[in-house]
Amino acid sequence: QLDHMFARDDITKSICEAIRGCECKKVVDPTLLYLDRWKNEAKPYPNIADNYILYYSYNQKPLMLNHIKQFAKEKNLKVIVAGFKYDWCDESLIVEPKQFLTLMKNAKYVVTTTFHGSVFAVIFKRKFIGFYPNKNPKVHDFLKQVGLEHRVYIQNMPYYEFKNILEETIDYNNIHNKLKEKIKGSMELLINAMS
Repeated sequence: QLDHMFARDDITKSICEAIRGCECKKVVDPTLLYLDRWKNEAKPYPNIADNYILYYSYNQKPLMLNHIKQFAKEKNLKVIVAGFKYDWCDESLIVEPKQFLTLMKNAKYVVTTTFHGSVFAVIFKRKFIGFYPNKNPKVHDFLKQVGLEHRVYIQNMPYYEFKNILEETIDYNNIHNKLKEKIKGSMELLINAMS
């Protein structure tokens, strides 16, 4: 018997409500509860200049591969992948979690297909693009919550659209203020649930 149940995304929320037969409150992902403190946890990665695109994905051959390579060439940037070994990237780095934070924090751009890749791109205020979230609705739900649902690659997207998304300025002051309100509400729910 559960007294409280919370979900971080709409799909999980609706599943929980269907199973449980009562309302399930929505809270932010636990990663976001630490929003402004992640930068203090970052640990340097040796001999990495700040001139790179960070690629973070379980997908070794993304549909946007040619776009990534073209963008990197135009901007004179390396493509670094963290946690994986992909031959097409300039560097494949095996990193500790705190080193990953540094790579994310210092990247000029981030290309990701993962939920936490998107979350950390927002936490560290990076220009980024995700992948059309047909297989990962949590990514879409998060991007929608912060008003960035347009920052996704859609299959057969022309290069100029990909480039425009990556180069577009993001109003992170506004986004972080919204997130802080959501974090405050989530903390209140969690604290009340534990009381």
